[in-house]
Amino acid sequence: MRLTLFACVVIAITIARAQNTTSSDQWTTVSEDEKPQNWYQRFELINQISLYAYMSIGVLAVICNGIILRVMLKHKPTTPHIYLICIAVCDLLTGVAIIGNTLMGDKDLLWKYPTLRVVSFHIQVPCFFVKFALGDTSTFVLIALSLDRLIAIKHPMQHISWCTVRRARICCIVLTCFSFVWSTNVLLRFTSIWSPDRQTSIPAMVYSKTGKLPIVAAIAMHSKFVIQRAVPLFLMGITNTWTIQQVIKGDRLRRGISNLKEQAGSVKCMGMTLGITAYFLVTNAAAASYALNQAIDNNRALQNASIELSVFLYLLEVVRWTNAFMNFFFYLIFDRKFRQNTIMMFFGRPREAPGETSQMTTISFIRK
Repeated sequence: MRLTLFACVVIAITIARAQNTTSSDQWTTVSEDEKPQNWYQRFELINQISLYAYMSIGVLAVICNGIILRVMLKHKPTTPHIYLICIAVCDLLTGVAIIGNTLMGDKDLLWKYPTLRVVSFHIQVPCFFVKFALGDTSTFVLIALSLDRLIAIKHPMQHISWCTVRRARICCIVLTCFSFVWSTNVLLRFTSIWSPDRQTSIPAMVYSKTGKLPIVAAIAMHSKFVIQRAVPLFLMGITNTWTIQQVIKGDRLRRGISNLKEQAGSVKCMGMTLGITAYFLVTNAAAASYALNQAIDNNRALQNASIELSVFLYLLEVVRWTNAFMNFFFYLIFDRKFRQNTIMMFFGRPREAPGETSQMTTISFIRK
């Protein structure tokens, strides 16, 4: 209820603020006379950072999530595995979209290949839309997984009937559809044009006529901050803090009943929880800072600040996309079974006897 009220207040302030705006220059390209002297230098530097950073993120996302899917698809599906597989698929396709957007935004390649220019003109905006839709889907499914794991700890008996594999699949489909419907605003706010450059024209993604409207841009920025940043951070913080408390409480109870090492071993689950949660909160808090700067300052800080500060503010958004591949490394560090299966996949180590195998732990951190 409080989140709904907060969202309504933010949108109301946005509309009032946009209606009081007398000029739309802040939402369009700055004129030549108004640009700071080092504006072009800053713009080129950010472009170079984007090229290498996003290309690296995209390649790592494809490789790491390909390995995750190869390992997880060999196991019997359980509710957490359904969520994890959905996240891996979304992150893998996000990596493909990031690579596509990066290549279609590289001027050197556009100058060299006429076919790429034509493809970029028609595909760049849809690819941009797919990237954000899948990124949001991954975040929303991760929230659903956190809730599933909280129920598994707090209500283990009810979890069996409440959280079935079929319901997990339906939840993933619903969240995916919601993300794609929500992200359609990207298709309305952006368009491709032919921009004169050197001796030819290259495609460029710019704001459409609708996207340049102050009220549309303001609502988009504020709702992006609330729905894509603030709400996920709030829910992930609450659910994972509660989960950690339940893990600690359960471990103390087991220690009080018995001192057997295998019973106390479940403490390792807490380490994985802390690792995944901490990284999610750090990266998305950084992205939230960038989104909040967009919503409040209209990106004037990027234009008026020093080059170093501009690059730093931009990197806050870039860091968020590292979530597309970092889960793989957390699985390797905290999940013994995943680590063993990954090593066996590459080096062909013999598998354990069927009677000795146990289900792979997940970021659910709870053995079923």
